[in-house]
Amino acid sequence: MQRERYLRIYDLHSWSGIALGLLVFIVAFSGCLALFHNELQTWEDPAKRLPLSDTPAPIHNTLVDWLGSHKADGEQVSFVGFNYPTAQKPYYLASAYIQMPEGGQRNVVARWGAESGALIEGKSSGLSHWLYDFHRELMWPRALGGATVGRALVGAVGIILFISIISGILIHKKIIRELFTLRLQRQIRLKWQDAHKIIGTWGLPFFLMVAFTGAYLGIMTILTPIMGVVVMQGETAKLTEVIGSGQIEASGNPARMYSVDAAYQHRHPDGGQSPQSIFIHNWGDENAIYQMAYAADKEILTLELLPLSGVDARLVPGNRFDEPSVVNRVFGAIEPLHYASYGGAALKLVYLVLGLLLCVITALGNVMWLERRYHGREGQRSEGFYRRLGQLSIGVCYGIVVASLSLFYLDKLYPGAESSRLLSTGLCYFLVWLAVIVFAFCKRDAYHSNRYLLRAIAVMLLGLPLLNGLTTGDFFWQHLHAQSHSTFAWVDLAFLGFALIALMVSVSLPKQRTAWRAERHNKTQDAEPNTLGGDVPANA
Repeated sequence: MQRERYLRIYDLHSWSGIALGLLVFIVAFSGCLALFHNELQTWEDPAKRLPLSDTPAPIHNTLVDWLGSHKADGEQVSFVGFNYPTAQKPYYLASAYIQMPEGGQRNVVARWGAESGALIEGKSSGLSHWLYDFHRELMWPRALGGATVGRALVGAVGIILFISIISGILIHKKIIRELFTLRLQRQIRLKWQDAHKIIGTWGLPFFLMVAFTGAYLGIMTILTPIMGVVVMQGETAKLTEVIGSGQIEASGNPARMYSVDAAYQHRHPDGGQSPQSIFIHNWGDENAIYQMAYAADKEILTLELLPLSGVDARLVPGNRFDEPSVVNRVFGAIEPLHYASYGGAALKLVYLVLGLLLCVITALGNVMWLERRYHGREGQRSEGFYRRLGQLSIGVCYGIVVASLSLFYLDKLYPGAESSRLLSTGLCYFLVWLAVIVFAFCKRDAYHSNRYLLRAIAVMLLGLPLLNGLTTGDFFWQHLHAQSHSTFAWVDLAFLGFALIALMVSVSLPKQRTAWRAERHNKTQDAEPNTLGGDVPANA
């Protein structure tokens, strides 16, 4: 009975991994890039390298005129997000939603220089936006449900990963001993197996955390309307109000807005820092609310909010940022915990290493599953079936890496209109990914495909710092020791570091993998094709 239970758990671990293993790899790798969303924006947009002024230019009148120029008769400004200059974004940034009389709303965005207050030419969403949102929602088509369905799928991946981790713990009875077991002199399958166990065990707390928080962030997109039906008798808006802070409705009486320049002087009562941004509801109305957003320094939160009247800056009673509810505290902590936004660059680097290790053990799990069925006695399908699965794994896993790197080249060399940048980014991403998958299927020997694709990745990485310098005039070695705005230089340096790693790995791979006796087939020919490696002699 105990053995049967063990086998059932083993099958659960194995099949949950292989069923969605490639999707777990996709989400994990894209998550590694999403961690550095702000840093990649600095590499992408030269405007983020502007000097940060100690005395920013007044901006309130400019903001008022800009909103007025975009608002037609009968339209209302329903929401304004206004960012003050920071080290990451050294300019004023405003995003407004205009409510139209016939229903619906449109969004307008602008930014102004911190020193001059002059309008900065905009750059449409592309590289960093795509990489970040692909991790969050797989850029799922609107016709098929859009972001809601995409985030739910990512949440499902988190659940599968969580199940795979728990079942993996249960089947490893000697988990403490396996922490230090790496048989480097044994067959390659044992090396893969030991590496899979060691990485999985040492990274267990992190993997459990990202699986849980990722599942929560994704599944909540579909749970909110369900909870609205079950708990609030269909009133989803009421549920959102209970979870969030709730807002005062507009009165319809126009009023002059409090200066955003003066609002910048409202310091944090405890830390004394200036606000980073303002979320403005009911702009131009006497019931306007300024939610002053401060960087959180004591809690694992992204922002702390202080609600003020948008007319006279008096404190609005209720929901003070220093008295958050348990629900708000939990909800506010999950996303920063998942994306490491509550710490500095060192914490993000730790997340990056652990995230890449998650990609490695996911790929190793798929490799071992295929090898046991191709060479062992577990396989019930033909050799061609398992060979094609191996080629698909190579194409998908390497494809997302090559496709992601291709977007950096597209960003600097893009010749089209800004309005089409995001569409071109998506087309480039999927076409390059498809091309790598086709290449993997054309190369019958998937083991050699590893070497070719690793070298291609290394070459692409080596070219990115040079491309950045030639197109912007900012070569990374000129800015590494700068007092500010050196982030893009460290991104270039990271590209060179990963290029070196990829080259070292490709060179260290043997031209022909160590062979072993095929248990599944009693072959008599001199050699047999291998799913993931070179030719395996039958008399091995």
